[in-house]
Amino acid sequence: MELVDLHLHSSVSSDGEVPPAELLQLASAAGLCAVSITDHDTTEAYLQTPPGGSNPELICGVEMTTRLGERTVHLLGYFMDPFEERLVEELSRLDSAKRKQAKLRAERLRQLGFVFTDSDVARYARGKVPVGPIFGMAIINNPANDRDARLLPYREGGERAEQPYYYFDKDFLQEGKPAYCHVERISTTGAIELLREIGGAPVLAHPGEKFDPSKDAGLIAELKEHGMVGLEVWSTYHDGAMQNAFFNLARRLDLVASAGSDFHGPGIKPNIRIGVNVVGKYKIVEELLQAIGRGG
Repeated sequence: MELVDLHLHSSVSSDGEVPPAELLQLASAAGLCAVSITDHDTTEAYLQTPPGGSNPELICGVEMTTRLGERTVHLLGYFMDPFEERLVEELSRLDSAKRKQAKLRAERLRQLGFVFTDSDVARYARGKVPVGPIFGMAIINNPANDRDARLLPYREGGERAEQPYYYFDKDFLQEGKPAYCHVERISTTGAIELLREIGGAPVLAHPGEKFDPSKDAGLIAELKEHGMVGLEVWSTYHDGAMQNAFFNLARRLDLVASAGSDFHGPGIKPNIRIGVNVVGKYKIVEELLQAIGRGG
């Protein structure tokens, strides 16, 4: 059976850890026939590993950070030219928003009493803009915070210790959390329309993170009206029940049911391994191409 993973992050991403070429080696060793590097708000991985005829097949991808009302929504895009001018311009604006948000987050986290140094943040970020899990690393690993009871769930034996930096981001920096900092970004519908205009296939990333398959079915249907063609049904964000619910919703709305692990590497999400946690069949690639009028 030909298997794919359409949601991988490389070291080019703000919180990825594995270089693009090494990602392809891991995917090949795992027996995958096709993958997509979907870094956060950048396609620069494709400067190192051009999409197309590699083993496994590399499908151009990106994960855009968008706004839908009060929600931060991640939108995957596939098959477009990774360096199309309008896409590069929008990704540059998203990068600027991320830089602004990082400064606001640092200020807010210090106001909350967490101790960390700018040099530690920069070291963990490896020269990239620090995102939520990076702040988690700088705070949880700083001895000055050892007695902070708020961090006990992320330390050994705590209920969040399995993926401490990932969960710190979710618990402190996302919407409605103590250190959340709003910045303006492209709307989800605007990003969908942009991707379609440049020949891409927009897919809603790990919808279970921000959407309820029953309560938000109408909202997801509206996104389809703007040109969205798929839902990431098989995801490490979803348990079996949620996968079934989103699969049924995808069928009802005539959306492609896609699959992606959201692999980042051994630090941010150590339990996610390429070819182990989530894979899909190659027919997903064919269905996405057909959905945007490029199928055989």
